[in-house]
Amino acid sequence: WVGPVGAPGIHSVKAALAALANETSLHDILVHSVAFTGDVDTVAAIAVAAASMHKDIDQNLNPALLRNLEGGKYGWRYLQALDAKLLKAFPLPTVKKAPELAIPVEDFLDLFG
Repeated sequence: WVGPVGAPGIHSVKAALAALANETSLHDILVHSVAFTGDVDTVAAIAVAAASMHKDIDQNLNPALLRNLEGGKYGWRYLQALDAKLLKAFPLPTVKKAPELAIPVEDFLDLFG
């Protein structure tokens, strides 16, 4: 995605995917999302939400962003409850640990030159 984000939802999704594909931290994903200009609040919400549960994304949002969330009807308590419901409905997959090699990794890699 390049340029300002329009109102159609597909624009927000495409821009969010671009931010996710090009960044490796929540901070950078948020900055990238907002930098598109236009209707970027939806872009940031989609991209940061998607990245917030990924083990390979650095979870480095400034704590003030969480600390200063409003407490209204759809504030931080609502978001916490929504997180809990979503995780219950769609649990994170468990990753099986790779089996240990019988020989040291370096020796194994040496077998392939």
